[in-house]
Amino acid sequence: APAGASIDPSTGQFDWTPLEAQSPAVYDITIQATDDGSPNRTAARQFRVTVAEHNDAPMISPISDTTATEGVELSFQIEATDPEGGTLSYAFVGNVPSGASLDSSTGVFRWTPNESQGGGEFQFTVRVTDDGVPAQSQTVVFSINVNELNSSPSLDELPNATARVGQPFATTAVATDVDLPTQLVRYSLGPNSPAGVSIGPFTGVVTWTPTAQQIGQHSITLIAQDDGSPSRSASRTFQIEVLSGNSAPTDILLSNTVVNENVVGAVIGQLTAVDPDSGDSHTFTVDDARFEIAGNQLKLKSGQSLDFEAEPQLSVVITATDAGGLSVTATIGIEVTNVNDPPTVQTPLVDQPATQYRPFEFTIPANTFTDEDGDALALSVKQADGSELPAWLTFDPLSGKLSGFPAVGTDGSLALQVIATDNGSPAASGVSLFELQIAANVSPWQNEVNRLNVNNDSLGDISPTDVLVVINYLNLTGAGELPPPTEPVQFFLDVNGDNQVSPIDALLVINYLNQRAGGEGEDEQQAAVTNSPTPTANPNSSSLRQNDPTIANLADLALSQSMPRRTKSDVWDRSLMDLLNDLDIPGDFEW
Repeated sequence: APAGASIDPSTGQFDWTPLEAQSPAVYDITIQATDDGSPNRTAARQFRVTVAEHNDAPMISPISDTTATEGVELSFQIEATDPEGGTLSYAFVGNVPSGASLDSSTGVFRWTPNESQGGGEFQFTVRVTDDGVPAQSQTVVFSINVNELNSSPSLDELPNATARVGQPFATTAVATDVDLPTQLVRYSLGPNSPAGVSIGPFTGVVTWTPTAQQIGQHSITLIAQDDGSPSRSASRTFQIEVLSGNSAPTDILLSNTVVNENVVGAVIGQLTAVDPDSGDSHTFTVDDARFEIAGNQLKLKSGQSLDFEAEPQLSVVITATDAGGLSVTATIGIEVTNVNDPPTVQTPLVDQPATQYRPFEFTIPANTFTDEDGDALALSVKQADGSELPAWLTFDPLSGKLSGFPAVGTDGSLALQVIATDNGSPAASGVSLFELQIAANVSPWQNEVNRLNVNNDSLGDISPTDVLVVINYLNLTGAGELPPPTEPVQFFLDVNGDNQVSPIDALLVINYLNQRAGGEGEDEQQAAVTNSPTPTANPNSSSLRQNDPTIANLADLALSQSMPRRTKSDVWDRSLMDLLNDLDIPGDFEW
């Protein structure tokens, strides 16, 4: 029987707890039963027991509570074994302080506590797990107390400086301490500091008023010390050069005193103070509100400029103050350079009316432009888009007159620009825009003032001459349609406005003259409008004859006249002239 196995001789109860060393294995066990007869008799039976492997949990060596110091790494090995010799893995259980780590394969624990963890107690739980089936694990708990470690304060570097005899000097030391809770830092001076130097123990303000005996270079060491345990400190050394007593600056120089007009925000020049104290620094101020000083440059403020015409020269008062508070004031003259200003529109031009087939004239008013520099101006005219004037329109720059004859296709608006150019150097120009509004003319050969005034005399008188003009044209050319005029109309032949010339146009004027001679008393203009019909029928018609027998007779004669075309030198048919003289019209008519 295997070691450790037993059987109760009375009850036959078999018991066995296999040991680790007895697995895995197969065991054949024989049980024998014996009676108490005489003689004794026995019987036996055999059975087999298979002992399987059993996975035991790992065993962890106890970990004693320990201590750590902030800023110092703590590391140790967590010792663990597996009865079956399996592979172990290590892991934290629950939350752990920041910065702590555990190698999952080796069980090495590492932690460098930070400043905020100093003075605290932290508990860790580690679980060790084997690779058996099923896996078994064991945990261990330990605590770590973190001790405070006082860190040295840090002291900012101070730049080297200069001081003057008899003048207070001051600078400030700045120290920081990273320890928590915050440590109190005290400031002090290092050994061999110059006499008279002091430092505020809590403010770090260094003050010193050097004496004449201390002119030269000095080293000053500053110490910042905390109140930790143990106390720690930091130090910085900087240099101070003591100069002789301060003298006031004596003059102010400006690198440039000439500036162009109309330049917004122009820089005038660089300011320099003349000071017997070498290396002294200066600040500048200016009394004129239009100016400012930026980086020791005198300049015009944003939005400000100078105007030669208003102020060709000006003076500004500038003050230079040194580091010791002493100053000098100087008056500096500035010359403004004239820059040619372009002409500007003084009186804007208004749109001008014109009529197709009628002469157009417009003189540019003398007050249209003005020039701030007083330069002489030369005028020119172009279309608003910059192209040249159309062929029918011309401009005389000497008289300033714009003239032309708008003929076919010119009705509508024409956008123009008048350009004024000065004689400055370089020349500059200004522009005024306007439109030429050209009205269409559907009856260009009719006098729109008085249609009966064929010869367009200046007095507007209606006379037989107006009739003769029409008859002469008919004699030379014959009746027919009138072409659109290409030049100013001298004689308005189209009395009835049908764009043709015919005997009707002459008869309308004759009718008016006949009525006026009859003493109806109407003025010429009114008669021309109200008493001069515009026939639409043939003058031979009965309606025309019934309206006015005189005109009818004249029409018969005019239409029955044999009027072959003649030259202007030919003699007119005497019968028509006699007819005109027969009318009771004042005046004698001769050819």
